[in-house]
Amino acid sequence: MCVAHSGCMIRSTLWAFATLSLVLSGVGCSGDLAPATDATQEDLVTGQFAFKPGVERQARFSADNGYWLSLLSGASYAKPEALLGPTGAFAGVGIDLSKPGYEFKFFDVARTDGQAFYLATPNAAFLVFRGTLEQKDWATDFDTGPKGGRVHKGYAGQAESLWNESGMREFVRARHSKEAPGKPLYVAGHSMGGALAVLVTHLALFDECQKIPGWTARSTASPGEACRAHYVPVEATYTFGQPLVGNSAFADLLAARVAETGGSYVRVVNADDGVPAFPKDLGFVHLETKKVGRSTLVGLSRAGRLNVGVDPKGIDDRVQDTVPGRSMPAPPKDTCGDRSGNDHNITTYASKIRASANGVAWKATETCQ
Repeated sequence: MCVAHSGCMIRSTLWAFATLSLVLSGVGCSGDLAPATDATQEDLVTGQFAFKPGVERQARFSADNGYWLSLLSGASYAKPEALLGPTGAFAGVGIDLSKPGYEFKFFDVARTDGQAFYLATPNAAFLVFRGTLEQKDWATDFDTGPKGGRVHKGYAGQAESLWNESGMREFVRARHSKEAPGKPLYVAGHSMGGALAVLVTHLALFDECQKIPGWTARSTASPGEACRAHYVPVEATYTFGQPLVGNSAFADLLAARVAETGGSYVRVVNADDGVPAFPKDLGFVHLETKKVGRSTLVGLSRAGRLNVGVDPKGIDDRVQDTVPGRSMPAPPKDTCGDRSGNDHNITTYASKIRASANGVAWKATETCQ
């Protein structure tokens, strides 16, 4: 779902990529589920894509990884031609698809307007889902299904169409499977794209269940061992401004499966972003509320403070930062943050995470209300 005008998403995303090497500065460091740091200054200073797979398996949240995944999530709103080629956005951050170890694939289902891309780099691969952009997407957002349903009907339908109709399942299975594991696979998305990322993670982790007639992400029965034995491993699923996806039974099952397969789930929420509370009154819950395995909420406060495991509405920006090894100054009064649509914009997510990784206060782009 996208509260801001859809056109701003594409413009802001392309701007973020094109100016990346110019605007990054300072020392980068990573948060932790029990906060700690590991300096990765060279990544953020040079502005070159240098993802660090595997930190999630150490029960850690890396602000650097979160930043790169937020940029990839923003890139999902752009046309592939704007990303590719020697003058494309990917080239601007050192992603050279002409070199060994790189691969790009675009997925599109016109019937549901679902879109996503797959990007492989030498040490990790990414499956990234686009959020709300076209009229069909708004219809998907509000096709919630009946109250008491297991999952959001519209999101589940679009996720299933991408996984099964676009060639995504076969493509991903050929490169990532339990039997022949490839590069660690990260799944990500912003807004509705985050909801799709969660649902496709579900489909990937229960991949063999596809052989059961009528089985979908909306199935109510828990899958048995026969269809749990073979799956597509997901290293971690990152979402930004993700709406609610399913009820407690769905969250129970998926959170347990993520933990069982050694994966992680990270949901990043900005202070005044209202989309993560949508849809209301359907009994839906977020995965990290199940407190199972490496599933966590990362809150971005109005002043850009990054707090692992804390809802951003509960963060007091008047309190000095207490992350070990870092002393972030108390924020000026003019950093209280953007509101509504701006807080949902993926570029606001990226800029706040970047500021936190660099250990500096984030400055709002609009006057505080």
